[in-house]
Amino acid sequence: MSPVATAAKTRRRKRGTEQGGPAATASAPPILMVLVAGPLFLGLIAAFGSTVAVHDDMSIPAAAFAFAGNIGSSWALLAFAAGAVVPRAPIAVGAGVFVLVAATLVYYTTIEAFGIRSGVDSISLDAARDTWLVASVGAGVVFATAGYLWRTREGFLAAFAVGTVVASLLADFVLVDHWMAYVPLAGAPVAAAVLTRRLWPFAIAMVSGIVLAGVAATALSYVDEVARQDPRMLGIAMAGA
Repeated sequence: MSPVATAAKTRRRKRGTEQGGPAATASAPPILMVLVAGPLFLGLIAAFGSTVAVHDDMSIPAAAFAFAGNIGSSWALLAFAAGAVVPRAPIAVGAGVFVLVAATLVYYTTIEAFGIRSGVDSISLDAARDTWLVASVGAGVVFATAGYLWRTREGFLAAFAVGTVVASLLADFVLVDHWMAYVPLAGAPVAAAVLTRRLWPFAIAMVSGIVLAGVAATALSYVDEVARQDPRMLGIAMAGA
């Protein structure tokens, strides 16, 4: 191996150790927490959050509970974390798909078992579940890849990967019609700062996040409108319904 390649490998290893990771192998507890506890917890809070509509006059803890599991950025962050904690690329991507599919199944199993959304017929719930399982695969690939790239790369690519997280948070602010949407808005620069830790990567993450959010918000608003109008999709109306 040439001296230049050796030096580059050393820099990546050093960055991985300092930031929790790119070159460091994740230990079992974080992996288990993300891959097992993550989807279970997210699916449950999303399901029980569906039992209450988010109203302006409800208590802040209740609103936060209802809000947290039913915004896209919560799911995006879980897949990002899965990609970040798993050390090998193909497995990392598979882990991202796994956690979102598992969380989706936990969500629909819970609402069916406890009669949540009992006014929605089983055909509509089945259609909703199948739709979101497909969406989980796509989102899992995208955000787990971003998490893996953040952990294993430097420079523009790592910063752009953080931009996907920023985009998901900003998209929630645009799409959710509730005062709690200011939480993901405030969280976007915080997430970018924590994950990049330097000015230029932070700027790249924010700019790329804003651009990606615009594209995502346009696409998701169309999907949401279709979901609200199609009786088969009654179970998948997005947060803010």
